[in-house]
Formats: sequence, structure tokens, C-alpha cells
Amino acid sequence: MSDLVPITEPNDLPEAKKSDTLSKSGLKVQVQEALKKYKDQICASVPKHLDVEVAWGMICSEFRHRPELCACTPLSVIESVERAMSQGLYMGGGDGMAHAYFIPFKNRREETVKCTLMYSYRGLIHLARLGGMPSFSVRLVHEGDQFSFEFGPVDVWSLVPSKDPQRASRPVTHVVFSTVIDGMVVMDVMTAEQVNEHAAKFSQNSHKEDSLWKTNWAAMAMKTIIRRVLQSGRVPLTPKFQELIGESV
Repeated sequence: MSDLVPITEPNDLPEAKKSDTLSKSGLKVQVQEALKKYKDQICASVPKHLDVEVAWGMICSEFRHRPELCACTPLSVIESVERAMSQGLYMGGGDGMAHAYFIPFKNRREETVKCTLMYSYRGLIHLARLGGMPSFSVRLVHEGDQFSFEFGPVDVWSLVPSKDPQRASRPVTHVVFSTVIDGMVVMDVMTAEQVNEHAAKFSQNSHKEDSLWKTNWAAMAMKTIIRRVLQSGRVPLTPKFQELIGESV
């Protein structure tokens, strides 16, 4: 079992030992000071097409509105922020459009909390484009849609969305990944039940009301099928994409 456990509140930290040199408030000050100290260095890595101040403002907003992040070690914060900025990621915002999120993970062995950059499905698509990967699409199939698929030498699928004005609010039945490699369609399909089984198995927080699995199930389902295909080896990963994504897939 991994030593890293996601947390949502700084109060979830282990009780301080006498040997601890930093209190939670001390860590908060150190995180703030580290962000100020390394701002220029971090901003120098931002892609030229982005507005540096806007990008930095999104980062600062995350730390203002999520105080649990200030319980993370300063080094892990700087590393995650630098990675987000250099990759031109749209962070947070609460509008469901984020490329990634900063997640505090508690290391049981070291009794520290580390800031980790976790990509959304939009972030994976963004990095795939930057990394020279073939373009791909992810679709949601709702109740009432006409949907069929067949795996074979050539994968085939068809989706005719329902004309129901309330289609978007209808339950999702399937999630579909599709791309073209060397002129051949490569696809994958997961049922809603399979997605939920994956969430229960791999996410300790999927049952919580504030979990993204509860607040934005569709986005998490699309991320799940993208990761499944990328991990399967059916879609070759470019060296550039592997460099960008690191160990996140």
C-alpha cells in the first residue's frame, strides 16, 4: 500500500511530535515565502502564448481558497507550481474546465504532506497535444441515445445522440474513447458500472460528497478511460508526452 494518502483538511495531519521543527502555521508562512521567492524563476518557464500574471493569479487563487495546501512542504509546492506553469495548465477555477488540481497527500511514513499535481481529462488532452500525440475524442453515451460498437480487426462504433432537450441530464450508460493510429480506428468503451467499480477500487474518497466523483462524475469517467487506454499500450506514447506526463498515467 502506498504511503501517500489524500487529505482535504490540514486538521487531518498527524499530531505534531516534539521533534517537529515546523508547526502548521509555520509551514503556511514558509509556503507563502517560497512562492514569493521563486515567482520570477517559475514565471520564466511559462509558455509565451500565455499571460504570465493571469497564470500566476490562478495559482495564487488556489492557495488562497484552499488553505489545506499551505500544510504541504514548501519544496513540493514549488515543484508542483513550476510544473503547472511550465505546461501552461489552466488551474482550478471551479468551473469544471481545469487542466489539473493541486492535491495534498499525507505521507504516513515521513509524516509530511506533499503537494501533488493531478491532471483532469482536459489536462491529459492538453498534454497529449503538446506532446505530439494523435488527437483523440472521449464521448458520453446517455440513456436514449442510439449507440453500438464492435471490436475486431477494425474497431467500429456509432453514436446518434437523442434529440431529447434533457439529454445532458439523463444518466450516462457508456464512455467511449476513440482515436486513429496509422489510418486505423482505436477505441475503448466502459460502462457506467465499470467506471464506478474503478472509482470504488482506486479512489479512497470516491464516496465522499465533496469528491470529484460526486461533484463531476462525467469528467472523472472521461479521465478514467483516457488513462486506461494510455496505460494499455494500444496507443503509442511519444517521448515528449512521456516527459510531460511523468508518472501521472
